[in-house]
Amino acid sequence: MKAEVFLKNAAVLGEGPLWDDRRSALFFVDIEGKKLNRAAMDGALTSWDMPSRIGTVGLTQGDRLVVALEDGLYLFDPETAALERFAPLEADRPEVRGNDGKPDPAGNMWQGTMPMTPDEMGALYRIRPDGTAENIIDGLKCANGMGWSPDHKTMYFIDTPSKAVWAFDYDEETGDIANRRVVVDFAQAAPEEGGPDGMTVDAEGKLWVAQWGGCQVSRYDEITGEKLMKVEVPAPCTSCPTFGGENLDKLFITTAGFAKEKFPLAGSLFVADMGVRGMKANRFAVR
Repeated sequence: MKAEVFLKNAAVLGEGPLWDDRRSALFFVDIEGKKLNRAAMDGALTSWDMPSRIGTVGLTQGDRLVVALEDGLYLFDPETAALERFAPLEADRPEVRGNDGKPDPAGNMWQGTMPMTPDEMGALYRIRPDGTAENIIDGLKCANGMGWSPDHKTMYFIDTPSKAVWAFDYDEETGDIANRRVVVDFAQAAPEEGGPDGMTVDAEGKLWVAQWGGCQVSRYDEITGEKLMKVEVPAPCTSCPTFGGENLDKLFITTAGFAKEKFPLAGSLFVADMGVRGMKANRFAVR
């Protein structure tokens, strides 16, 4: 299976694709370009400049979006471009910035951070709708992809340097996680496979993992960790997949614009018709 270009050279460092089922549009971020982007299905692109690097975009229960900038979470109104700070994260550590994040089935926001210098560490935070932020996992090097099983009983998370996809028991009533274990192990994979970056979960509960440095996104069994399918991408640094389109059957893939001499399409937004469906994105319980 091969992915096709949807938007050519769309980002310096594309990340966090998100299908908005109400707007029938795909949002994604350009971390280093400091932009939030919205792509219509006809290819029309709208962009908003952000005041710092942006790592995440998520849906809320209202019309605003939740975005992670370098110093915390903000609420953004795409109609007025108004940006309101919601919860500070790492505000006292300028060497650490927000990276990947998503709302959970209970309406909390999970936000990862990552260091920009070798002597710092990031973390995974859970932010309640009242703005309370809790450090759930500390000592991370690159907090990255996450997702939830269709029955909401399992949460998946990636700290890229660990070379693994972790699974946790997830309690939808409390938003708590427990019993960490490895479900996909990249430690023994060949170097050309790359390392795990962003991810999504399809309606059958299978895991789709972007393999940074591997020119691919692959589908894995959530129980055995077996690789079931590979989507080839003509860019070395695939960063994150998500399902979108009217039937949630199109896999959109963001990439970084690195190594353009060899990969002229690096940084493009790609799409592939997979024959499987994803799930609607969760919404942060604020408006």
